[in-house]
Amino acid sequence: MSWLEIGAIGEFIGALGLFVSITFVAYEMKLKREDEKAREYESLTLKTIELNLAAAQSSSLSMALSKWWQYTDGMWGEVQGSFTKEEVDQVFSAEEKAALRHYWFSMMVWLNLALSKEERNSYDSSHNRGGFVNILEYARLFGAMDHVNFQRISERFCEKH
Repeated sequence: MSWLEIGAIGEFIGALGLFVSITFVAYEMKLKREDEKAREYESLTLKTIELNLAAAQSSSLSMALSKWWQYTDGMWGEVQGSFTKEEVDQVFSAEEKAALRHYWFSMMVWLNLALSKEERNSYDSSHNRGGFVNILEYARLFGAMDHVNFQRISERFCEKH
């Protein structure tokens, strides 16, 4: 075997080693991205838990939500019939409306956060679109959207409604 052949074998082994190294780095980067996505999803889930835990710990808000859910198909379900702001005024006291206004505003902030995470491909909201539209409707009914504009929410939902 000549030195030329040995050199060619060495170059082949070096190229193979480089290919394996690049493949390993690409795999590690993929794992890191997946880990970041999981962390983003976890943080969003924790925000949801915190929000609902705060609602559960407030007896007045919890009672107001229980009352509201009698007019919906569950927590994020559609409003039964055509519920108007006037009916909200008739059914709920001023204190209940204020508590629900704050709650739905918090949910809109959460929704805006979820959509920002979706822009970074760390959250997929496609399975929750119906619930998100319902949350938006609740926020409108209770005045939580008055005088405020969430750009991401407007871009995703308002032109469709």
